[in-house]
Amino acid sequence: MRGAVDRGSLTHFMSEIGRRAGRPGRTYLVGGSTALLLGIRDQTIDVDIKMEPEPSLLLRTLLI
Repeated sequence: MRGAVDRGSLTHFMSEIGRRAGRPGRTYLVGGSTALLLGIRDQTIDVDIKMEPEPSLLLRTLLI
């Protein structure tokens, strides 16, 4: 079982996404992550993202 995601761990995760992407693109947060960044929640249980374009190598890295 994974631990809850707070604002600090979400920020770290998004920084790593940007670092590993290897090319420009956009990453959209949805669900509880958005509520977390807006201050509506203190934590969430997962991070739902949509990346455009979807970098296949990065997606494989996330699934491991």
